[in-house]
Amino acid sequence: MIGRVLWGLAIPLALISMHSWIAERGMNYPWGPSAWIPGLTALGSPSARYAAMAMICALTVAWVKGYRRQLAAIAAFALLLFYAHLKSTTAAHQTNEGRSDMLAGATLLAWIVGSFQSGTDEERDQLGIDMAAGVVAAAYLWAGVMKVWALGPLWAMHSGLDLLIVERGVGASGPLASLRMTVGTTPVLGGILGSIALLIELAGPLFMIRRYRLRFAAAAICMHVGIGVLMGYYYISFWVILLGIAILSNEAEVAP
Repeated sequence: MIGRVLWGLAIPLALISMHSWIAERGMNYPWGPSAWIPGLTALGSPSARYAAMAMICALTVAWVKGYRRQLAAIAAFALLLFYAHLKSTTAAHQTNEGRSDMLAGATLLAWIVGSFQSGTDEERDQLGIDMAAGVVAAAYLWAGVMKVWALGPLWAMHSGLDLLIVERGVGASGPLASLRMTVGTTPVLGGILGSIALLIELAGPLFMIRRYRLRFAAAAICMHVGIGVLMGYYYISFWVILLGIAILSNEAEVAP
């Protein structure tokens, strides 16, 4: 139950992230499929966004509690998909930004697909969890592979991480600023930390193996905490998805 609650938290968090994006940038003139959606601007208004948030919270509770779980998951995914499209109208030229809020929808979709397979309710639920774990594993592996593809195995030494950390240090204050400036101006230390992060990402496939999920989740969350402290990027939705799926898998392993 705790695992599904944690995983479920990522769903409204993703919608909050998309709402913040839309509120900050506004909505551009509809393009592509948006041109066929009547009242698109109204659907992106604050009142509509608050209504959508209330709706997705209710759907998430239904999914967590097991009340019409498949239907609740499908409706929640459809709502995330719709607002992801609204968000895209504000980012036609920024397609690489704001992708962190998509993992919740991707894992939910994987669970939905698994839940429609043959077997008992428990077997289908576990298959959905395993498929969601596969999505997470692929996301981390892809992130690591793209870094190696771009700059080679020594990515951490040539990616400009030290400059980014220094930049974040300039905008911080107190001990946090001191820590960021120290790491950013010590290339060897930054390279070591970056290499550890890269190894964790490349180890993503371990999350597909149930008995390793908690260990990988702990390592990845430590990585995200470090990224947050040094660069200010706090991907909380990743934390709860990793921990939620890992705990759910552990509960299944120890169940009689």
